[in-house]
Amino acid sequence: MKIYVRERTRGKEGGHNPRFRIVATEGGELQFHAEHLRKTDIETIAKDLGAEIVQLPGRGREEKEPKEKME
Repeated sequence: MKIYVRERTRGKEGGHNPRFRIVATEGGELQFHAEHLRKTDIETIAKDLGAEIVQLPGRGREEKEPKEKME
């Protein structure tokens, strides 16, 4: 089983908001009842299921490009 996750852009550094979103799962019937999860929650679920976590590239803070100013 694989769990595909992406870091949220609205996650605040040092905040208490969950920063990851489950994008998809593969290889079994698994239902999530939360829209956003913490990294430790995802790791615990993956460990219990024997699943692999796949981090998708995306719009996380480290990959965000600075916007150019319009004049």
